[in-house]
Amino acid sequence: MHAKEEVRIRRVEPSREVVCVLGASGYITSWLVNLLLQHEYSINATVHDLKKIELIEEGSFDLVVEGCIGVFHTASLCYFDVKDPQAEMVEPVVKGTLNILGSYAKVPSIKGVLITFSIAAVILIGKPLADDVVVDETWFSDPIVCEKLKTLAKKVDWKFVEENGINMVTINPCMVLGPLLRSTLNASVEPIVNLVGGETFLNATSRWVNVRDVTNAYILVFETLLACGRYYVAEKSKESLPVFPAFQMSQERVKSLGINFTLLEVSLTEKNLLSV
Repeated sequence: MHAKEEVRIRRVEPSREVVCVLGASGYITSWLVNLLLQHEYSINATVHDLKKIELIEEGSFDLVVEGCIGVFHTASLCYFDVKDPQAEMVEPVVKGTLNILGSYAKVPSIKGVLITFSIAAVILIGKPLADDVVVDETWFSDPIVCEKLKTLAKKVDWKFVEENGINMVTINPCMVLGPLLRSTLNASVEPIVNLVGGETFLNATSRWVNVRDVTNAYILVFETLLACGRYYVAEKSKESLPVFPAFQMSQERVKSLGINFTLLEVSLTEKNLLSV
């Protein structure tokens, strides 16, 4: 394990199955840890500042995945203000995720790894989206459109997975809303809070989902032996915009897991962002 990475290992009675959560201090992962504990899993969790970690160091995750039956990776880098996207984001994301998969491949007890990717890896195809277009799990974004980041990482991941016989599932959430278990705002909640404060909102088609629905999807996918491939998690879209036409996103695959989505209105009222 790399010296700069702080690893907190929660060990309880040996009879409980152990899973690994990477980046457990994040917005989605804090809820994921909460739900995993409710499901009586023991957790090996990394809590770190990704800027200070050498994700590309081979074997840096070997210790934390040891003895686990599953790995949840939601710790991909995502910065908006970078001088060199290739060096600061693309290479660490691709090599870092491959490094995690490499550690996974060394542990026979692991039955699957779940990785978070953005909806941007799906819908940025470089051509218009209309209201009669339905986006589903077969879509891949144009790497040039999204600066080769998570789309490239995903395609490299699947190549490695196929070559090494790894059971990997990706979760592709859209804009995630809902209560926070930490003191700082995340990138998807902050624009809503700013809107309440009088700032403008991006004039574009957006999709939203409640954070607890995302983490519930993680658990359902992990505990469903037949679950594989990738799942898009989106409940509602922003509608009737003059510039960007709306498009439809298929919920069929993720709803097959048993997801009952939290309404957008409920997500907003939980923090008094919308009055009823």
